Amino acid sequence: MVTLVIDEWTIVSIIFPLLIIALLWMGVTYYDMKLERDMYYRRMKGYEVEYNQYLHKWMKTLKEYKELEKK
Repeated sequence: MVTLVIDEWTIVSIIFPLLIIALLWMGVTYYDMKLERDMYYRRMKGYEVEYNQYLHKWMKTLKEYKELEKK
């Protein structure tokens, strides 16, 4: 019959690797979330620039149309 002896070194050899793996996992997921957030904001900024260009073009066309209407 095999008896399992649990002393402090057994606990340390089980807990510490799990703790290190958990900390690494948290770091990786945090970094991944940060990258996702940065990509999202960058994409939104791109849409904002595109929308502003479209709006500027539309306002310019509207101004030209009003000038033609006055004449």
